[in-house]
Amino acid sequence: MSVFDIILGVITVILCVILVILVLMQQGKRAGVSSAVAGGSETFISGAKNRTKDATLKRLTKYIAIALFVVLVAANIYAFFR
Repeated sequence: MSVFDIILGVITVILCVILVILVLMQQGKRAGVSSAVAGGSETFISGAKNRTKDATLKRLTKYIAIALFVVLVAANIYAFFR
């Protein structure tokens, strides 16, 4: 194993862990429905903060997934031409 293999492996593991954490931090799509039916006391301001946080998490998830894809493609190209 070369140093480049180890670096790509570490980056892949880190990106995978970050991706799992980001996905688990996001709210489900049906979370708003249950709180509305149950009479949740969510104000307009806290709802707007929550949507902003959720939008940020979705955006970060998308970028981390793209970065993971690029790293994995680069690792496969490197392994093919080695």
